[in-house]
Order: sequence, then C-alpha cells, then structure tokens
Amino acid sequence: MKKILIVTVGGSCAPVINAARTGGYNHVFFVCSTGSRGSEKTVDGEGEPCEGIRSDRSDKSIVAQTGLSDDQYTKWTLEDIDNLGVCYQRLKELRAAIYQTFGHETEIVANYTGGTKTMSIALSMAALASGWGLQVNRGPRIDLVKVRHGDAPVFAAMSDIYEDQYAILVKQALSRYDCGLTSVLALDLLRMNLSSDSQRNWADIYAVAAGFNFWDLFDHSKAIEHLMPFGRYYSNYLVALKKLTGQEKGNGYEAVSDLLNNAERRASQDRFDDAVARLYRATEMVAQIRLFKKYELDSKKLTLNNIPENLRSEYEPFVRDNGKVLLGLRESFGLLNRLNDPVGRLFETKSNAVIDGLKTRNNSILAHGIKPVDREGYEKVWETLHGFISEALDLAEGRLDVPQFPRDLPMLAEA
Repeated sequence: MKKILIVTVGGSCAPVINAARTGGYNHVFFVCSTGSRGSEKTVDGEGEPCEGIRSDRSDKSIVAQTGLSDDQYTKWTLEDIDNLGVCYQRLKELRAAIYQTFGHETEIVANYTGGTKTMSIALSMAALASGWGLQVNRGPRIDLVKVRHGDAPVFAAMSDIYEDQYAILVKQALSRYDCGLTSVLALDLLRMNLSSDSQRNWADIYAVAAGFNFWDLFDHSKAIEHLMPFGRYYSNYLVALKKLTGQEKGNGYEAVSDLLNNAERRASQDRFDDAVARLYRATEMVAQIRLFKKYELDSKKLTLNNIPENLRSEYEPFVRDNGKVLLGLRESFGLLNRLNDPVGRLFETKSNAVIDGLKTRNNSILAHGIKPVDREGYEKVWETLHGFISEALDLAEGRLDVPQFPRDLPMLAEA
C-alpha cells in the first residue's frame, strides 16, 4: 500500500522537513502558496530559500534538505490562501488526483503545521471528510510565534471530532427512521480508537439501531434479541414485539398496525411506492384477520368446504390448484359482507373510495403499472386506507397500538 503525505507549507521550512522525513512516505504533496511572497519557492527553489533556525541565515529548499527525487514529490499550489472555500475545493481536487494516480487503497496522512490558518483549516476539513490521518508538529516553545526546533509530527486525536460528526449524521438518519444507516455509522465509528466509555455507548447505539432495523425488515424475533438488554428505554416496544411474535396475547391486529407504521417510515424516506404497497397489504390483512378470528376461515388454507354451503357456488371461480380458494382484497371483504359481518358492510359502503385509492397502488411499478407514486399520491392513499382501517378495527374491537419507531436514542445524549 502506498503511503502519501500532504503537508501545508508556510514561512518556516523546518516543520515541513521534519514531517516529510518522518514516516517513510512514497510521495509527498506540498500544499503551498504562489506569488512573489508565496511558499512555493521554499519547496524546490534554487539557492537558499528556506529560513534557518536563526533568522540571520538561510538554508537550501525543502526538497534539497529531504533528498526527495523529482518523482517523489508534487507541488499543489493555492492562489487565494485566505479563502477557505477556494482552498478546500483545491484540496478536493488533490484528493481526486491522488486516488486517480495511486488508487483508493492508499494511506494518506495530512500534516497541517505550516501555511496560513485558512490553509490549515482547509486541510483539516479535507482530512476529516476523507478519513485521512491528521498530524501536527509539536515541540518546545520559547515564544508564541512558532516552534523553533526539536519538533516532531504527531497524530491528532481524531476520535472525539469524528464522534461529534457521526452523532450529527446519526440524528439525521434517525429523523428519517433510517435505522439501517444508523447501525452502519455506529459500527464504522466503533472501528476507530475511541475511549472505553465511548466504545460502550456506541456499541449500545449500534445494538439498538440494529434491533429496530431488524424490526423494519419484519424480523421481529431478532429485534427482540437486540432490544431486550435495553428494556428500561424500550419496554413498550418490547411488549409490542412480543405480541407480534405471539409471546403475549394482543388484540390480533398488531400486524396491521406494524405495516401502517412501516408505510409511514417508507414515506419519510420518499419511498412512496414501497409505502403504498404496505398500505394495500395492511388493508387486505384486516379482512384476512377478521375472517380467521370471527369465522375461523384461514385464507392460507381456505377451501369450498370451509365456506357456508349457501355461498359455495359464488366462490367456485376462485378455486385454484389443490382445491384452495384464493381471494384477493375485494373478494375477502366481499365474503365478510356475505357473512353479514360489520367490517364487510363497512367495506361495501366505502368500496368506491377504497378502490379509487387502490388505483394509485395498482398503477405503481411495484404492482401492475409503471407509474411511480409521488408524495401527493401517497398522502391520498394514506388518508383513504388508514381512515378505513381505523373504522374497521373499531367495529372488530381491534386497535392500532404498535408504537412508531423513535426518532432519537437516549444514548445519543451521552455521545
């Protein structure tokens, strides 16, 4: 793996020379200023362009003193050294040039000792954004002007800085219910050299985020495993999960509530086709659960013999392989209506509005069409189907009592 040093160059050559000599770098990029008073000439200028330890003498250039050959260094010049945006943009261009020349599997160290304050800030920002190692030269001081001699490059403690940045990213992810991204960010941060307390805290954040992500993927058993150690924070969620997995008795419609919550989360991420698909399934599930709970008619095992004799002829067209009767959403509610069930009667009175709302789903690329669902379309379907489901569950003595995911984690307050 190639090892690259990027070092900002200012009026003093000694720290830059010490940085370039230490570390066994394959290539050094000197970030320097142009112009008659710029630091560019100190890199490889002729004569003695470098100021020595004493102000009354000069030394040869940085390259001459380090012994770098022409193919071992590059000057990366900055014209406006006090413009942070311009400096940062040039360093982004440098990053692209390094990856193009040396590949992405490259160890890059940024040393911000030299140069103007703006150059140092720009390099530090680029290092943070790119995951580079960050160095600064340290040594004994006799005044506040600069380190005169005896300095050496040391790595800056980056973990605290990265921790703050990651906490911001995690909060942004959680605001959109993106628990998958939250767990990835936490795991990435755990690979860094954090303090023991931070390690424990971010390990907890990872476990909780992974638990909710399993829940988001409908793997409720794994969600329980991950969230169980955090019952003091998530007791109401664990109760809901145990009802969803049948470990505790619920009202029977928890899966419907879970799907509606999932649809809301997809919509918060602008995944409206996914959201509408879940709304459709939640509506269909209301009929299937009602048929099973009230009439012991299991949609997965339904045959003509299970249906009342006076209705069998109506459902013969829905018999498929192995004698199973396969009913869609409308047919399931239709069967409830033929059984004089209040949920079936409700669907009959609201069927036009419900079916009109389902047209958006049917035209979706995830159903039978090619038209993507936009926010307006989703909100229309949500209003119709969520309203219908709420009324239906009131009649069926069911409840929408599965809590929506949190948009914050108590551990973040300690991060």
